[in-house]
Amino acid sequence: MKPVGILRGSDLMNAKLAAMCMASGLSIPNEIALLGYGNRHQICESAPITLSSLDPGDYEQGKMAVDALAQHLSGEGKANSTHLVPCKGVIERQSTQFVSTDDKTVAKAVEYIWKNFEKPITVDMVSEHLAVSRRKLERDFKKHLGCGISEEVRRKRLSSACELLRTSCMTIDEIAIKTGIGETVSLHRAFQKKYGMTPGEYRLLSTR
Repeated sequence: MKPVGILRGSDLMNAKLAAMCMASGLSIPNEIALLGYGNRHQICESAPITLSSLDPGDYEQGKMAVDALAQHLSGEGKANSTHLVPCKGVIERQSTQFVSTDDKTVAKAVEYIWKNFEKPITVDMVSEHLAVSRRKLERDFKKHLGCGISEEVRRKRLSSACELLRTSCMTIDEIAIKTGIGETVSLHRAFQKKYGMTPGEYRLLSTR
């Protein structure tokens, strides 16, 4: 039964599965959503479609192991103690970017936005691409998703900026340009409004 979501134990297995699905004519993520484990950047970014993955927090695990070893060697640690390290969370990429809606036009509009958000994009461009009136598309978009088209463009750009802050070494200026936000001041304003912090503060908190 479709659509269906699949969680696999490694990004490499998901990359192979993605290739098999696409060779069989199955749409990812509209029919098959894929989530892996490990957040191995080279694999996730070079697969036939970029892969979402659960980040296990390798840095945090290593730091905790070193701290536990240091405590043990100093005689302060407890023997056979268990240390739990929570996962950092899901790093979302194309393989799970699926919008649940019965309206095919709205779904195609979202797909178009997600593929082109890095470029200058307007409501008129989306409606012209789908060959529907702007008024009808905006009304249907609001009805099925609860937000406007321009709002979804901004949301997607900010979501992409968050991912780049967590996973890349790009500067904040470069991220503002890469995500279509443009000016760094606009990115700062968006982060202050959404998260109550600057992009730099977000990066520091998310990469600890």
